[in-house]
Amino acid sequence: MKTSFTVGAAFNPNVSNLEKAIKRLEKKIAAGADFIMTQPMYDKEQIKRLRDYTKHLSIPIFIGVMPLVNERNAEFLHNEVPGISLSDTVRSRMQKTLGDSQKGEEEGLRIAEELQQTCIELFGKVYIVTPFLKYHMSTALVEHARSLIKTSSVMT
Repeated sequence: MKTSFTVGAAFNPNVSNLEKAIKRLEKKIAAGADFIMTQPMYDKEQIKRLRDYTKHLSIPIFIGVMPLVNERNAEFLHNEVPGISLSDTVRSRMQKTLGDSQKGEEEGLRIAEELQQTCIELFGKVYIVTPFLKYHMSTALVEHARSLIKTSSVMT
């Protein structure tokens, strides 16, 4: 019986030395990785920088986008989860929602939509991480992605 495998590799772009991380990524590709999935990213400029550093790579890179649900969630991810870093702008935006769970989710979703747009424009693809079983947030991001792809020349 014939089998077929697709090999994915993880990549943490939230590091101080991106060049060194890209060298490790190139080794994963040389070892057989067919696609890359990153940790969730929360900084448009960092996503743009990652594109500049990886445009020579021949395999797809899926940037993780995970909506934030409130200010506490944002601070926890930034301060306690290795490999995840939020921009000061994102942290400030989430800080303004302190104490209001609905506003927190709404702002978290707006931020995720902005990040997703950058990912699709630069990489042509994205993967969505559902926070805390809040599938309505992921559903909204899927619909947003569909609208972006329909109105752009990006092909996934």
